[in-house]
Amino acid sequence: MTRSIYLIGGSGVGKSTLMARLLANWTPGPYERLTARELFGHRLLGPDLEMGVYLGRLRPEYPGTDALSLSVAPQALIWLETADPQLSWVFGEGARLSHPSFLLALAAKTDLVVGHVVVPPEVAAARRAVRPGKALSEQYCKIAASKAQNLASWAREAGIPLLELDGSRPVEELAEKIFCNH
Repeated sequence: MTRSIYLIGGSGVGKSTLMARLLANWTPGPYERLTARELFGHRLLGPDLEMGVYLGRLRPEYPGTDALSLSVAPQALIWLETADPQLSWVFGEGARLSHPSFLLALAAKTDLVVGHVVVPPEVAAARRAVRPGKALSEQYCKIAASKAQNLASWAREAGIPLLELDGSRPVEELAEKIFCNH
């Protein structure tokens, strides 16, 4: 069965840094359309010639599903129904697809583990302060962290395997925890 990892958490908690570590041994293909409309990602070639896919855009600043259209959810569900059965892994991170309908469908089609990455608010704020680009409002960041916490609680109640991950810990340690629980 295809395995999948989806990382959730507020802005500045380390989701993208952790995802980069999870994908360290994978070779990404070009950013490409995965469905007729709106869902884009990267096909991956992994260790031992495993095939995977990364949903969203791999890029230095703000990678993940947040690069996708706000209306991508229906296309993501279509993709899940028609995804290549030879896929070994599906990787995703970010708010755009972190909602119950997508995660339930992903859990039904794959062996899903949701990683909820958290850090204290002051740590997340310090990390965001040194990022290039436009600063996010504190209100937005509080809402994003609250949404991720609510989704983590929902996933636990829905029976979806959930790992609470301390984003202050070394990413190698967090990646090992994820792979050991998968």
